[in-house]
Amino acid sequence: MRAPRTRLLSWGFTGPTLLFLLAFNIYPLVWNVVLGFRSGTLLGGAGASNGGANYARVFADPQFVEALRLTARFVGLAVAVSVGTYLDWAATRKSDGPVLQRKRRGISSVV
Repeated sequence: MRAPRTRLLSWGFTGPTLLFLLAFNIYPLVWNVVLGFRSGTLLGGAGASNGGANYARVFADPQFVEALRLTARFVGLAVAVSVGTYLDWAATRKSDGPVLQRKRRGISSVV
């Protein structure tokens, strides 16, 4: 068990980060999903509930579906390259010198 001072210090660094994460990432995401189930305007407030009509209209749009497909392909490629680079680095890290290891680590973080 950690000392109370160490625990307080760790929460002192982690707490503000979690608050910023909630305030600027999680809350807007949840609020946008809630607004997606309502009919309203950008300046007019939330409006009345319309079920999933907004989402049905968006997913019926062929341009949106194509954009979603392209995004999925890009994310799949980026994840495959990142995982492949990491696995290559992990498999060969004992036989290489430290300079090459740092270069590989830098490449995987850029991808």
